[in-house]
Amino acid sequence: PASPTSWSQYSSIFTAPSTAQKATVLHVIDSVGSLTIDEVSLSTYVSTTPTGGPVILNPSLEIANGSVPANWVQGKWGTNSTVFSYVSEGHTGTKSVKVAVSNYSDGDAKWYFEPITNLQVGKQYRFSVWYKTNVSPKVVAMFIMADGSEKYFGMPVTLTGSNAATQWQQYSDTFIVPTGAVAASVFLFINQNGWVQTDDYSLAEYTPTGFNRPLLSLTFDDGHEDNVLTALPIMNKYGLKSTQCYATTYINGMTQDVIDGVKAFSNSGHEICSHSITHPYMTAITNSQLTTELSNSQQYLRTLTGQQVSAFATPYGDYNSNVLAYAKQYYALHRSVDEGFNSKDNLNPYNIRVQNILNTTTAAQVAAWIAQAKAENTWLVLVYHRVANDPGPYDSYINVFEQHIQTILSSGITVKTLTDAYNEVSIQ
Repeated sequence: PASPTSWSQYSSIFTAPSTAQKATVLHVIDSVGSLTIDEVSLSTYVSTTPTGGPVILNPSLEIANGSVPANWVQGKWGTNSTVFSYVSEGHTGTKSVKVAVSNYSDGDAKWYFEPITNLQVGKQYRFSVWYKTNVSPKVVAMFIMADGSEKYFGMPVTLTGSNAATQWQQYSDTFIVPTGAVAASVFLFINQNGWVQTDDYSLAEYTPTGFNRPLLSLTFDDGHEDNVLTALPIMNKYGLKSTQCYATTYINGMTQDVIDGVKAFSNSGHEICSHSITHPYMTAITNSQLTTELSNSQQYLRTLTGQQVSAFATPYGDYNSNVLAYAKQYYALHRSVDEGFNSKDNLNPYNIRVQNILNTTTAAQVAAWIAQAKAENTWLVLVYHRVANDPGPYDSYINVFEQHIQTILSSGITVKTLTDAYNEVSIQ
């Protein structure tokens, strides 16, 4: 907000979509008040960023533009009360930013740096930031696409320590720039009551440290009975084994053919994995409920199949440090839905990264993921749900699924179950 008695300058950058013919910039009043503007200019922006890599403008937030940091943006949506602060205290220097949310119903809030325009498509980057918080903020890479739309890449959540509200913590992880992206920003956001304070942002080009060879794992979530009639025959036909992660509420007490379907996967050499009992948001239940969801589902699947059941896949990919602490009591592995590739330098048995399959995922996209895994000797994990002729958004058409399998086979990449693949790479 500017002073009502003295002039303030606003300056920012935007990227025009490739098909744009004209542009205007709106100065919007959406509450009671007044706005006076003068000396408006629009000019071509020539970046002074070095060509050797990305640079966040004002990464330590020390440069002010009035009462806010220069080159930073406040973002908020949904029903909640949000306070944005430019704080006179930092991890280094004397400045940082803070966002606090109360009266939360839905939506989120965040500070983010103005999108960078010189990231290379297909290249990986490491993002890091220092933060303090009293909750577990989520992290997202936001991409501005050539057509002007936005695309979001969910990164691993912050695993905050017990002293995170008073001591600075560092978050660091990687992302890949998707095809069609022309600019990007990365931010921590709050989607609950609480606050997060951040400082000292950085981006750097990242090259993973590969394993001895590339690997691929096929995993399936939920336990749809269709899959025993659709996915299983196709995988058996081509001699591939998968990891089947079951929410046992879809099995226990169901008809005998549903139970026999689970046994059919197990008897065919596919790994059985737990996906909880009732498929809840794991961060929203009590510790007692966590114990029940983790232990009872494992015991039921062990009794049903005779397998060890050493892997757990989080429903909705919803986890935090507390959920993982409980999962470690029962399971050797935790597979999330955080997108990425597993490499020697970022291998975490309690956050195995994946590529999520949608009903729009083509064989060409699977081939591209495999090509990247082969080029870098990384471990690619695919997450499927239901395979059917009437798929939902996270499901797959039967014929397209078979195309995926044929693509995998023709690539020559080695396919292993989740546990077998981890056992191979963990000793390298």
